[in-house]
Amino acid sequence: MRLTEIQKELLKEEEKELCRKLGMGMGDNNSLEEIRQLIKTSEKIVPTESEKVESGKEFTVSLDYGDDDKEILTGILVEERTTLISNNNNNLISVQSPLGQAILGQPIGKEFNYNVQKTFHVSGRILDANIPTIERAKEIVKTK
Repeated sequence: MRLTEIQKELLKEEEKELCRKLGMGMGDNNSLEEIRQLIKTSEKIVPTESEKVESGKEFTVSLDYGDDDKEILTGILVEERTTLISNNNNNLISVQSPLGQAILGQPIGKEFNYNVQKTFHVSGRILDANIPTIERAKEIVKTK
């Protein structure tokens, strides 16, 4: 399996969070060894210029709202002017929204910041960007 450096970091953080949630040390569960092995043996890949967030692409970002409030968001960047449309768990994010403006044209791995209503600060990092699969594109078309 091939992973970007960011994806490896994300897996490491997920492993720590899983151990914390389960109340165990890092070596208490054999199933975690598979995650460790994947982190150790995966081939590092470097994103190319074509791996930028563009309208029509599905993307994944990590978002940090402050005070340990974090989330991973997967969405599709769209041209519509609405800020956020959520249909059947498809997060369609407008290029006009604060998040859309912060990530449009940016490569995988790029860190970004934006404000919501001038008072709420959000920071994040782009983890992935790609053209949706045919199945995913069909889901998107059905919800419009």
